[in-house]
Amino acid sequence: MKRLLLLLCLCLLPVLALADATPSDLATATDVATATDAASPTDLPMAEDITQQVLLNGSASGDHVDILRDGKYKTIWESKVKGGVSSLTITAPEGKTLGGVLINWRNAPEAIELEKPDGKGGWISMGVHDPRHFAQYYDLQGETEVRISHANPRTKHHSLLINDLRVITPGTPPDDFQIWQDPPEKVDMMLIHGHPDDEVLWFGGLLPYYAGELHKDVLVVCTTPHMNYRRHELLNSLWMCGVRIYPEIGTFPDVIGLRMNVVMEKWGKEKILAYITEQYRKYKPDVVVTHDFNGEYGHGVHKTVAWAATKSIPYANDPSKYSSSYKEYGLWEIPKVYVHLYEENMIEMDWTSPLDFFDGRTALEIAADAFQCHASQQNRGWFVRDHGEYDNALFGLYHTLVGPDVKGGDMFENLE
Repeated sequence: MKRLLLLLCLCLLPVLALADATPSDLATATDVATATDAASPTDLPMAEDITQQVLLNGSASGDHVDILRDGKYKTIWESKVKGGVSSLTITAPEGKTLGGVLINWRNAPEAIELEKPDGKGGWISMGVHDPRHFAQYYDLQGETEVRISHANPRTKHHSLLINDLRVITPGTPPDDFQIWQDPPEKVDMMLIHGHPDDEVLWFGGLLPYYAGELHKDVLVVCTTPHMNYRRHELLNSLWMCGVRIYPEIGTFPDVIGLRMNVVMEKWGKEKILAYITEQYRKYKPDVVVTHDFNGEYGHGVHKTVAWAATKSIPYANDPSKYSSSYKEYGLWEIPKVYVHLYEENMIEMDWTSPLDFFDGRTALEIAADAFQCHASQQNRGWFVRDHGEYDNALFGLYHTLVGPDVKGGDMFENLE
């Protein structure tokens, strides 16, 4: 229960408006090390969150550093040049050391360098890291002071753009401290949806049940993140649902309206088909789940995603289609594909049974809490419901290589 309360508190932080900042030029680096992406062993003591105690660029507080730890994804901190380097320095409070920092990037540089004092007034490198994720964890190795800057010497003076950060001491991170895993070469399930919040509104307890309770390797593919702060809302929601594999976040623009052809004009028919086909080939899911063909309440983006997700099924196994992803990842034949509210071969999922992973709470309850992570989407009349016109527990088996579902209630039926 303590874990869930921590996660819910994170999602309920207020979101304030701020004008967009200009993205920095991205650095390039050839010597890239892998950042820590696994939690500390359970036999270590619990890490302490010292975000409010550390000095940031030598300051304990002030407008120029307070936005780094205000918990808001619409505020943006921009580093300034000092001594020819635009950087962020984190200094531990007296008597404590730095275990790690979770940075929520506004626009991540291609590579950043971690440095520590060399004892002579300068800095010595601790390694170069590639921020693969918009929420990226960095191991600070128990140092008392660390500097973060672009790795490429030619771009050391370029600004770092950060929405928010959290700093902990060495030890086992808190449950709500996001240390994302890179996707494996093959996943069990792939959820393909349009916007951040769709993953719980229209798919209900899918993620809490399969990713959280059953510990399946579930990859979320979100085509339309829209704004940078909505990416972070999505990450918070996924983490609360028990997802630990970092999602694939597309770059397709949001299109308001019900007409699918308008979305197609903006996205490009071949572009979205190539994108979905690549995801299938790259991650080789056993089960795919996607939107209602009618777009739930009729949203054109939802309709387009459902169309592309199903249209791409044979393409993933066709070497004549989109040769670049075929050459890189090979072919894949998807065993099962479910479509929300599809009336043929329909199954009803149970999102209301208590789950051990969530201390007896149900998948639907967790999904409803996760929707609160989408702070920018509240008070718009949407609710997480497993009943009614858009029942998020109803799915039809659109495609199968393993026969029809007989028992129902399990998307992995006939696969295990």
